[in-house]
Amino acid sequence: MDRTAFPDGRHTRRLRLRTAPHRAWTEEQQLLVEGVRAYARGELIDADRRWDVDETSMGEVLPTLEEMGLLSLSIPESAGGLDCDMKTYAALLHEVSYASPSVAVTLSVHSMVTSILSKQAAAHRRGEWLAAMGRADNLCAFAISEADAGSDPSGIRTSAESTGDGYRINGEKMWITNGLSARWFLTLVRLRGGGPEGELCMMLVDGRSRGIERTKIRGKMGIRGSETAVIALHDVEIPEDHLVGGVGEGGRVSA
Repeated sequence: MDRTAFPDGRHTRRLRLRTAPHRAWTEEQQLLVEGVRAYARGELIDADRRWDVDETSMGEVLPTLEEMGLLSLSIPESAGGLDCDMKTYAALLHEVSYASPSVAVTLSVHSMVTSILSKQAAAHRRGEWLAAMGRADNLCAFAISEADAGSDPSGIRTSAESTGDGYRINGEKMWITNGLSARWFLTLVRLRGGGPEGELCMMLVDGRSRGIERTKIRGKMGIRGSETAVIALHDVEIPEDHLVGGVGEGGRVSA
């Protein structure tokens, strides 16, 4: 244990967590973790404090995260990603979290989406989407939560209806991380006509689509550099192949 001073002079005990060196790691893994540690501690600590005070987004560092490959942690090598194993992924997020919880949350949510798409997206779209999602202008959001639903998806009320060659989505999602800047929303909806209450489906929405309204949630207790937003979907249309995992598979895909 060591004792670390806050800016006002108070102290707290902090456990030293060692992520490196690790004798079971390859040289490539070791260099990656050390590089991320150096960047995070050199550049993100002061920036994170500023974002919290000013309540501004960490979006300014997205190009650097792209350059370092941190937007591609869960993207397969075939699509230009790092395809990290869980141990490496956890070590990298630990290093980022030490310096900036805001950046860590942003990366974690983005990586959840790319991980799901790498396994569940339509085969003929998967490579195209994932290659783009490694770039700073293709940030992803996981739009599950609603006013009355979140960890329990049974309360999902956002709906989709078939248009013949795609789907039309209506509803409102709450507390969505990356919601202001996201190019892509992986969202959970109920498909009308798919049973008494509608079957749960996962769908990928292009953030440039008409009918999307984004509202910033302000006054958070912390992690203010990470965007949190309300996402309203008004007759948002998506192609049929933006269904992820099949009809009725939304609960399984999101788990």
